[in-house]
Amino acid sequence: MDTQTMIFLNFNNIGMFRHPFFILLFVVLVAVSILHSLGLTLFWYGRFNFLDLITHFLGGFWISGIALWLFLVVFRYSTKKNRRTLLRVVLSTIICVGIGWEIFEFIIRDPLFFISNKEYAIDTALDLVVGIFGALSALWYFLWRRY
Repeated sequence: MDTQTMIFLNFNNIGMFRHPFFILLFVVLVAVSILHSLGLTLFWYGRFNFLDLITHFLGGFWISGIALWLFLVVFRYSTKKNRRTLLRVVLSTIICVGIGWEIFEFIIRDPLFFISNKEYAIDTALDLVVGIFGALSALWYFLWRRY
């Protein structure tokens, strides 16, 4: 194993956590956490239908952003290389994580907040589409900033 990989795995390279894209991802993670916590504790998900869309968009941005950041830091992948590879990474990451999240939501859904299977299917599809838009926004920002 080369030295750079060992430094990354030991998390001794503090500079990688000061990268502007990582800082943005940290802020997005904090925002998603706060919005989701408030949505659950104050029942905002029932009051504000758009909150679910916002959290899925930001979650998609964060998940794909982390994948891009890892590609940038771990693999030293340059955006000047094949952008299709980055698009594949973003889409495959968000689709896998998004489907996993929707399965998780289905398993733990609250029986008091019952919606029909048709409504649930529409909500799930919309959540996945909004997550993909968030992921593509992260890719656009990543390429626009030329990281």
